[in-house]
Amino acid sequence: VPDSNIGESYSPVVTTDSDGKDEAVIEYKPIGTDDRFYSTTKPAVIGAYDVRVTIPETAKYNAAVATSEFTIKKKVPAFVLSIGSPYVGTDYKPSVTTNSDGAAKVVIEYKAKDASDDTFTTTVPTTYGTYVVRATVPETATFASVYATTEFTLRYLEAPANAFEMTGTAGKNGYYVSGVELKAPAGYLISGIYGGTYTESITYTDSLTSVYLKRTSDNALTSAITVNKPKIDTQAPSFKAGTGNVVSGSVMYVSNLNLTVDDPNLKSLKVNGEPINLTADKDNVLTLSPGFGTKTFKITAEDEAGNVSNIEFTLKAEWLESKTIIPDVVLPLEGNEYYNLGEGYWIVTRNTPEGPVKDNTVYSGGMPFYVEEGGDYTFTKVTGT
Repeated sequence: VPDSNIGESYSPVVTTDSDGKDEAVIEYKPIGTDDRFYSTTKPAVIGAYDVRVTIPETAKYNAAVATSEFTIKKKVPAFVLSIGSPYVGTDYKPSVTTNSDGAAKVVIEYKAKDASDDTFTTTVPTTYGTYVVRATVPETATFASVYATTEFTLRYLEAPANAFEMTGTAGKNGYYVSGVELKAPAGYLISGIYGGTYTESITYTDSLTSVYLKRTSDNALTSAITVNKPKIDTQAPSFKAGTGNVVSGSVMYVSNLNLTVDDPNLKSLKVNGEPINLTADKDNVLTLSPGFGTKTFKITAEDEAGNVSNIEFTLKAEWLESKTIIPDVVLPLEGNEYYNLGEGYWIVTRNTPEGPVKDNTVYSGGMPFYVEEGGDYTFTKVTGT
């Protein structure tokens, strides 16, 4: 009797030249039991058995007895394990194909490729690397237990060609003049932290050097994607003097004003429409003076990004704050205005395009002096009337 699997049919094969072959009696018993347990019932359960064939005596042949051993075993199931190369972040599972009735109780375990077998665990790997998966089908009443292993690599999703779009308000020369957003392409979410919160877009910061994408269809993750620093300038040039910020429309009494135009990307500077040469080190300080009169200055500054600042203010000579006349200098005076003469006696010369026109009147100091018509005047002190 050949060995067989449970559930399979089998039949003993009797070879003899006795003419009593057709009357042979075939009996079975478990190996190791007494002969009194022989039975003509064919075993149908797993085990090792003795089979005995008894051929009766005939007119020509004596009786004969022969024995043999055979085994009924559990079936060895067909078993196929595959897993492919899943992406990091996905909910992946190996494929197990078997005809065992224990298929519903297959145990799946994993370990790192070069780790020992005692590190197999049911915890599913989630980080990039090469692993071994082992699937074990349990023993059942009909099928034997078997297992299979296969290697696989948990890999990163390849980023699309255009991994993100930078959006913001465009300025000049490739600058953005607003904050910049990094927007994920269709079908993806983006994060500045691996495994962090993935959203449709994130705000660029100077510390952001890499981003990561997640594919929305299966949560597959990419590795780091380099972010090249964009040119961002959201601040227009500013104006500062030694006394602080200068306000447009202000009037200041000074002999001169040092005005700093502050912008790291300053490109052009104009004073009353006239271009100013910028210094190589960008330390842009304008020295502005009203002379002995009044001057209005309009400053226009533009940076590389196209941010423009304008400021307009008026500087007046310090003596105009009290309107006390300074001797022996040409003073631009306004018409229909009073000015103050200091102590002593004064004569006045008006400077005209045709030449100086001297007023022969000697004016007493310590009293107002009325200017009827504006122009350039020179006041000289004299010793007496």
